[in-house]
Order: sequence, then C-alpha cells, then structure tokens
Amino acid sequence: MSAPYTEKASEHLSVISVDQKDPLYSAFGFDRKLLPIVRRAVRLLTYSTNVSEAAVVDFDVTGSPRFLARHGGVGPLAPNVLQHCVRTLESRAGWVHRTVVGRSNGRPAFFAGLPLIIEGDTATGVICVFDDRPRPWEQSAQLSLRDIRELVECELQSRRDATRDPLTGLYNRRLFDDVLQREWRRALREGNPISLLSLDLDHFKAFNDCYGHPRGDQALRSVAACFQQTARRPGDTVGRVGGEEFLVCLPATDAEGVSTAAAALVGAVARLNIPHAKSPQHKLTVSIGGVTAWPTEDHDPGLEALRQAADDALYQAKAQGRNRACIGPALGAMADHGWALEPGSMSFRGRVRTEAPRIR
Repeated sequence: MSAPYTEKASEHLSVISVDQKDPLYSAFGFDRKLLPIVRRAVRLLTYSTNVSEAAVVDFDVTGSPRFLARHGGVGPLAPNVLQHCVRTLESRAGWVHRTVVGRSNGRPAFFAGLPLIIEGDTATGVICVFDDRPRPWEQSAQLSLRDIRELVECELQSRRDATRDPLTGLYNRRLFDDVLQREWRRALREGNPISLLSLDLDHFKAFNDCYGHPRGDQALRSVAACFQQTARRPGDTVGRVGGEEFLVCLPATDAEGVSTAAAALVGAVARLNIPHAKSPQHKLTVSIGGVTAWPTEDHDPGLEALRQAADDALYQAKAQGRNRACIGPALGAMADHGWALEPGSMSFRGRVRTEAPRIR
C-alpha cells in the first residue's frame, strides 16, 4: 500500500512527494536540488513528444511511489498509470501501452515509459508520458524520451556520486549530516527520541601498516556491509565520515534501543573474524560511543551536543579497552547515568532507564 501523499500544485506542474521515515531513499527524494531539474525534464518531455502528460516516478522495494514530478496534470497519478510504471521498471527495456478507446476510470489510452538506471544496472525509477486519447508513438517522440531519460540519469548519477563514499557506497559526511539534521527536526516535531552512534575501527592504522592498503580497503568494505546489514530498520542510516570512522543515526530509538544496536554492531564486527595481528584480540574490532536525545521545545540540547556526547562516549569506550560500546547520559527531556556494554555482548552494566519521559 502506498504511503499518503503530500501534494503541491503550481500551474500545470505538480510535485508530489512522500514524507518517508526511511531516509534511505534514492537520489530523487533526498536531494531537493534535483526537483527543478526533474521539473524541467518532464515539462520538456511533454513539449517534445506532444503527449499531454509526463512524469518521473521513484519506487521503493515494496512498489510504493516515493517521489513524483508531473507536468500536464495535478494530483496523484491514477493507479493504472502507476501499474504501467511498475511494468516499465520490471521490463528494464521500456513499456508501451495503447488502446483504441479513451481513458476510463483512470486508465490511460496511451502510455510509454523507460526505466531510469544508475550505477550501471540499478533501475531506480521511471520516466514516462501518457495521454487520455489513443495516439501513435512516433520515432521522433521515442528519441525525445530516450534523450531526456539519459539527461535525467546523468544528473542522478552525478548527484549520487557526490553524496556517496566511493569505497563503501555508504553516505558520505555531507549526505549523512543532511539526514541527521532532518531526523533531528522530525524528533523535535514529533516528540520522539533520536540516537547517534559514533564508531571507530580499533588499531586500523596498524592494520594498514601490517597488511597494506588493498587489504585495508577490503576490510572497510566488509565492515561497511556488516554495519548496513545490522542497522537495517527503516530509518537507520550509516555513514562513513573518515578513514575508519563511521556514524549511525537511529531515529525513534530510546536508551535501551541504542544499547541493543551498539552491542549488535560490536558483536557483528567481531564475528567477521578479520585477522589483525597487531590487535590484542588478534582480529579487527570496533569501539562505539552512543547517546540518546529527547529534544523538545522546552529541552532542545541541539544537534552539536548530540554529536559531542557520542564522541565523548566513544573516547570512553577506547579508554576502557576498546572492542566495546559505551552509552553516555541521555540529553534533553531525559536524564540518564549512562552505562558500558561488555565487549561483544548484548549485556550492559549500570542502571538503565528505559521509560519514556513525559513530554508536555
């Protein structure tokens, strides 16, 4: 089932987007700088193909639309148009639908679409034209659709390259900071907690010195994939912000949740069993610092305080021997004493306060 839409209509151009809690959506929905580019593309498409309506649609893995730019009409696309978009995405080679009757109950008499493909083989969306009247699909219109599709794909790819870490494919600092700022504003607006983990691979410089940078890059890719597989809830976001430094944003996650997530990440890296002769554990491990905040209008500690608290907890984890996670005192409307997790385990020492504060 599709998520509810929020709609903004301007003249004959509407942009319909979904306010997803999952920040891991494609370059479409994330980078709002793409909006004017896609708007111009769909406007140009209607003029160059002489078809009444054009759209760009992005779908998530469940088949729900996450972003849409449309020219020639307003409001959400009809279900049957979206069905044709799904077929286009699945076909990988384009989809054309024609009937000899006009549109009935939202059924277009004409539809032509091509998948938007980035990263070589990843189909992430659809660019299409459709009409409520039967019409021929002329060669010149086909070429226009393909040319404009290539322009949109190039822009999507360049935006993705600018916001992804080239080695691991994780969000880079710029994109992660954008996600963190948006999730902080959401937590402040909705009265939910937000947690941040700061992660650092233990003795990684010694790892590179011992095994060489190619092995180091391979280890970073393995650890990054491990982080993504472990922090896999909708909304969890992993970013690489330094050589061996990572951050994980955990929206709507309280003190107990961030403790569980941190312990799972410590254990997951240990279970990779990547040899590390220069480490006391003789394998690659990770140290983690975490913190939870409950920002409200009356108690807003600020995003920089969250970052600093996570870094402070990370330093504490290193001081206690590494290969462990330390969770610092909560910020905002909830006060906590903090605690430390046993190395590689799901248990923790100290008092844990898990009940939600009363937010007025």
